[in-house]
Amino acid sequence: MLRGLTSYPVKSCKGIELQSCAVAPTGLRYDRAWMVVKRGEGAMRMMTQRQYPKLALVSCDIPAEAFTSPSTSDPEGFLRLSFGGESVAVPLRAAKRHGGGGGNGAGAGREVVQA
Repeated sequence: MLRGLTSYPVKSCKGIELQSCAVAPTGLRYDRAWMVVKRGEGAMRMMTQRQYPKLALVSCDIPAEAFTSPSTSDPEGFLRLSFGGESVAVPLRAAKRHGGGGGNGAGAGREVVQA
């Protein structure tokens, strides 16, 4: 019996409880489609909750209809991240460019890195 459905759009951040969600070949739509990275010496490294426990406090929000719209449509709206009174919005189109299907670890590119 399925008791709940949660998507984690940004790896290591808070999840979003869903009523319904489209399933791609790689999993739930937008599940782990983004990750937080830290710039290092010449490279970017993925940040995880194990290393940075406060990531668990970062809230994610995506419009509910984005999870159920046909995968062929161009997604409208934004992924909104909030923490400590600060927020940033990333176009959902960024995930579609990179697959946006889940489990792909793809980032949204400059929109997130510069935020």
